[in-house]
Amino acid sequence: MLVIRLLTPSFPLASALGTPLAWIVAAAIYLLCSAGYAGLFAKAGIAPIKAFIPVLNVYTAFQMSGAGVLLFGAYAVSLAAGIALAQAERIAMALTVFFYAYQCFRMVAACGKDLPAAAALLLAEPVYAAFLGFGPAVYDGPAKPKNPLQPFNVDNILGEDSPFDEDMNLKDEYKGELGRK
Repeated sequence: MLVIRLLTPSFPLASALGTPLAWIVAAAIYLLCSAGYAGLFAKAGIAPIKAFIPVLNVYTAFQMSGAGVLLFGAYAVSLAAGIALAQAERIAMALTVFFYAYQCFRMVAACGKDLPAAAALLLAEPVYAAFLGFGPAVYDGPAKPKNPLQPFNVDNILGEDSPFDEDMNLKDEYKGELGRK
């Protein structure tokens, strides 16, 4: 995501770095992310070389996470609109971030991780992609949440010792509804 923005001359960081340096930084970020995703693709039984092919790597990541073709299409259209249309740039890029964040949530859920891991993948993708690809994470197949708008089980986050229970009295109010003991 940041790689594409670095290549857009109107992006403040790209203009501050200058075009040649922005291209070098973008290439370094791309190679780091691709190396991490190559390890993750290998865990999933997919050819690791797909991680280094520009559009195919994102499409394969969307497929691996269980996000699907439609979400990838929406992501690609919003990204293209954000780059091409100056008037709709902010709205399109916000949509792009939303679709990509959802894919990150689904990807880490497919690896058995939870919400903090999704935030790490979204905010520090080169580092956390390498951790997922070459670390102890195990790819369990595409994530299949019960509710597609809620990729994680909130009941796990709101455990028995959660600070939310005390502050908002969620423990007593939702105890029977969510089937907790």
